[in-house]
Amino acid sequence: ERLKPVLEDPRRPKTAHNANYDLTVLAAHGIRVTGVDFDTMVAAHLLGEKTLGLKGLAFSRLNTEMTPITDLIGKGKNQRSMADVPIAEVSPYACADADFTWRLRQELEPELKKEGLWELFTDLEMPLLPVLVEMEVEGIRLDAPALGRLSTEIGERLAALEKDIHAAAGEPFNIGSPKQLVHVVFEVLQLPHGRKGKTGYSTDAEVLEELAP
Repeated sequence: ERLKPVLEDPRRPKTAHNANYDLTVLAAHGIRVTGVDFDTMVAAHLLGEKTLGLKGLAFSRLNTEMTPITDLIGKGKNQRSMADVPIAEVSPYACADADFTWRLRQELEPELKKEGLWELFTDLEMPLLPVLVEMEVEGIRLDAPALGRLSTEIGERLAALEKDIHAAAGEPFNIGSPKQLVHVVFEVLQLPHGRKGKTGYSTDAEVLEELAP
């Protein structure tokens, strides 16, 4: 009751990590959060970070190892709910989450601006947040018949493409198998290949696009 007016006040900006989750949970309890202007997970994603979790980012960006949640709730069949953890134990953990989320903002915000990503972040990514939360809370309506027709159409197109590929190769093969694709492209068709790795020649999209006529 005390936090709700603050959380729902758009004049009070908020910083979060994975705000989508927090806002969805709070909405289930009748709190419609507004004013979230920075999400450190979204910022990290735009900056190409390999790890997006708060603790991983705290370690890689701030050189700090945070307390894992399993230290509080345990693991496996003995795992308990966070609601069962004494407040005296939860408080430092929760405060650390808030603290390092804010520290990460100080680290990531200047970098977004430096890399020319600030407008993308503020004009597209952050405004999408309440839309995604609303979709999760309220659900969305799908046109099932239209999706069924689309599925059939795509299936027919894929089947036709597969037939053309088999004809070009001169033999049928599983086009979803990298091993069989290597055999057809580089041994049967004898197209130029790159350096051979431990698992054979590469057939990723970039390689195949270069081989396309």
